[in-house]
Amino acid sequence: MLSALKEDGTISSLPAKLGTTAPPVASGPGIASGAGIYGNSDSPYQVLANADGSLQINQWDADTGGWAQIGGYRYRSDGWWWSDTDTASYRFAIVSGNDSEGNAFNFRYLMKRVVPGAGYAYLTLPVGQQLAPLAALDSAWQQRVGTQWTLTNDSPSAVPIAVLGNPPAFFATLAELPGYVLYGNEDLRYQLIVPVSDTLGGMSIKVPGNFGRDLYEIRFASTSATTLTIGSSINARI
Repeated sequence: MLSALKEDGTISSLPAKLGTTAPPVASGPGIASGAGIYGNSDSPYQVLANADGSLQINQWDADTGGWAQIGGYRYRSDGWWWSDTDTASYRFAIVSGNDSEGNAFNFRYLMKRVVPGAGYAYLTLPVGQQLAPLAALDSAWQQRVGTQWTLTNDSPSAVPIAVLGNPPAFFATLAELPGYVLYGNEDLRYQLIVPVSDTLGGMSIKVPGNFGRDLYEIRFASTSATTLTIGSSINARI
């Protein structure tokens, strides 16, 4: 677009491209409250606050069932957390207020900023919402941890199955975040679910934009059911 505007004379020259080199290190805010687990519609993030004032950001890896390090980040003079080896930068945003029913809310988001495409503008998105620990899982949900489930009511020619096959989805937990279950596979991705009852698992986050899309609930017909539904998808226990 900018090149077209330059060609037709609307602008005289292209703007300078944004730099992706980390600015100088600066004295930063306290970060202890920013540490924790951040849920989204893709795969959870883990933020660790190091004793030297830096952050370590990890993301849950389905292949290993553990945390994969994204990088270590220091607070910089532009107000963002940067790594010397990553062109993306991060910060925290707190959103508070009252919902439509008058209930107060206070959400902390992990924000990610990148310079995509031609490099003339930043793209900033919330990539996760910090989640507070809950009471330990009850026996009904605990018994589902480690189980695998396969989709039974979609066509073999459906695009996800044609591309990925039909990999089983599974239930897991995070040691760092009691009270939630993690469910998913390569197609669904990996979401943290809140047990609402023994037969219903609900959404745990409200993240604006791409990383809060396609959230799902999990329903069982009974506590001991061997099928579950996500929307119109029926999955059978393997």
